[in-house]
Amino acid sequence: MIINIINLPRRTQRRADVTIQMEMEKCSYVFWDGVDGKIPKQNIHKAHKQIIQYAKDSKMPFVVVAEDDLKFTGSGAWKYFLDHIPSEVDIYVGGYYSGSHDNNFIVKGLRGLTLYICFEKYYDTFLSLPEHIHIDSAIAMSNAKVIVSPLFVVTQVAGYSDQRKRQCNDSHRL
Repeated sequence: MIINIINLPRRTQRRADVTIQMEMEKCSYVFWDGVDGKIPKQNIHKAHKQIIQYAKDSKMPFVVVAEDDLKFTGSGAWKYFLDHIPSEVDIYVGGYYSGSHDNNFIVKGLRGLTLYICFEKYYDTFLSLPEHIHIDSAIAMSNAKVIVSPLFVVTQVAGYSDQRKRQCNDSHRL
């Protein structure tokens, strides 16, 4: 299974750091260029949507997407994530930095698409999400069934956020 990683070409240190994470977990991966522009929300949408469109055009039953600020929570995290893929879900996430979930791991108020699997039945909805709001909020507003891994397998590395245009560290939210 291939992880499709979004990375702005100018963010060479992030690329190097996430490559180490991929190698440690023995993941297959490919990089996709992120989108630079004046409106961060739209850039993020476009970066994610290019991968979802590729999956749709390729008739893939699902696609794994990651952002380049991913850090696995421990050895074997990737395998754990794969071993716990739920059935009947639109998006399966490896963790989040804000939101909550119930006893069935159904997420409400998702913030964080650090690592996720998007399933084919949700591709068209994903591709039609409005780009004037944060992608996480757009997913929530679409009434997607989002399930989180029983154990968080990823966190978001602290650092400069291209979306927020400042240094961010959301580790206190975990």
